[in-house]
Amino acid sequence: MSTEEQDLILRAKDGDRGAFGEIYTRYKKKIYYYLYRLVRSEEVAQELLQETFIHLYTSLKTYMPTGKVAALIYTSAHNTATNWQMRQSRGNKIFSRQKSSQDKSETAEPLEYIKDDRFRPDLIAQGKEGVSEIVDAINRLPEKYRVTLLLIYVEGLSYEEVSEILDCSLTALRSRVHRAKKLLAEML
Repeated sequence: MSTEEQDLILRAKDGDRGAFGEIYTRYKKKIYYYLYRLVRSEEVAQELLQETFIHLYTSLKTYMPTGKVAALIYTSAHNTATNWQMRQSRGNKIFSRQKSSQDKSETAEPLEYIKDDRFRPDLIAQGKEGVSEIVDAINRLPEKYRVTLLLIYVEGLSYEEVSEILDCSLTALRSRVHRAKKLLAEML
């Protein structure tokens, strides 16, 4: 069964740049915020967003219409962020999940060009009691648990999509979610 997004990807594969532009328009905000939450730098998130879509575009020739387009794009973004992390590690730099007093610009608000507040869970959550403690606790989680929670609860992806993105079984994913929740409960 073909979805509209799969049709767009197939048209893009056949050289229709407008179809690829539509996919980009639909996903740029979501992917940007996902990457921003991973790297905590608007400049790096923007760079990784571009890398994600460039990689997606150049790999269209091998695309086979299986699974959801969202899973394909999030997988590409996740792999792009993971590759960036490895490049940073090789240069003795830390993939920082912690705020540095020197690097206030790294924790600044996401890029101004994204104005739609529906994609800003941080703004939606403002004013709710205890949110900052929860966010701090999530940020202290080991990366595999943090990414899992982000994809499921912030990005709203299904367990099946997240297991595909993270390349793990549904059983392993459920276990990660359980452990992440347990760690959060201990932190709070």
